[in-house]
Amino acid sequence: MDTRNLWLGVLGMVLGVVVIVWSADLTWAPAFFPRVVSVVLIVLGAFGAGYQIVLLATDAQQRSSVFREIANGSRRGNWKRELLLLPPLVVAIVYVYFFRKLGFAWLTPPLIVLTAWFLGYRKVWVSILVALGFSVILYVAFRYLLNVPIPRSPLLGI
Repeated sequence: MDTRNLWLGVLGMVLGVVVIVWSADLTWAPAFFPRVVSVVLIVLGAFGAGYQIVLLATDAQQRSSVFREIANGSRRGNWKRELLLLPPLVVAIVYVYFFRKLGFAWLTPPLIVLTAWFLGYRKVWVSILVALGFSVILYVAFRYLLNVPIPRSPLLGI
């Protein structure tokens, strides 16, 4: 049975906890949105992982035959497919880590383009235009509508 949902749920919960820990030194207002998103990510990750565990537990007949095949050596796990989860996780962790150092304007468009690429969208120029437009919308929404200070980049002060 496919266990991608289980691993995505676990990775979502881990990423949510990492963001909460990294936002611990922020004051209440700037940390509110990341913490809310992190809690939602943790809850959705727990739901996804729990749902997958229930599916695995209720499918005992197929599970036992798969375990027998693995034990006999006739079936091997597809670890390469599981590794496809690693690049988006690394990109998200790099984004969170460098957010204060490089700022919103330099990190958000590449994050959006890479996310679209990982999801299978291959029109690079369209992704770049959408990423730039969405980044401007996010900046205006947080900076002017919500009055949340966005980390500025030391490069060009953007």
